[in-house]
Amino acid sequence: MTASSEVKSGLALGLAYFLWLLAEKFLGFHDVRLDYLPFVFWLFAVLPAVGINWAMKAKRDRFYKGKISFFAAFRVGFIISLTMALSAALMKFIYVFLVNPLYYDTRIAHDKKMIEELDIAKVDKEKMISHLLEENTLTASMLQTLTFMLLTGLIITVMASIMLKKNTRNSAVTEQNPEVKNS
Repeated sequence: MTASSEVKSGLALGLAYFLWLLAEKFLGFHDVRLDYLPFVFWLFAVLPAVGINWAMKAKRDRFYKGKISFFAAFRVGFIISLTMALSAALMKFIYVFLVNPLYYDTRIAHDKKMIEELDIAKVDKEKMISHLLEENTLTASMLQTLTFMLLTGLIITVMASIMLKKNTRNSAVTEQNPEVKNS
């Protein structure tokens, strides 16, 4: 049993994440419209949902001849999710390192300005800025991306595994009694 189709699907979803980052940048969500970035980022979850579900269906239909158990489907989805998470973290590194090296500087400056405008104690502002500086690093962002993608992929995998599992009992009854199929 080979897992090459799962790895290819995971790599394709990692590449889709990179293209999503590029689209965010070119639409201004990484500099001009930073306030909207959290909302736009959550829209990305649609791509892994569609991609993982499609890849799992393709694997079920081609490799498992249309019938797959929950655990086999989960294994397929887990490999896709793990590959997607690892490649997405790498894509985040490539994006920040090569495409947009000022990504964190822009985010930090934007968030600092917002914190400074808050009407709270100076000590609280300093704590928030300290936390902001710790959170907006490439290493922390890559770990967040890896964690988010893996958790998102696993949630999608569990739901898809439940839905993709064909009811083998009904299939066996249909094969034994063809009249059931026509009714």
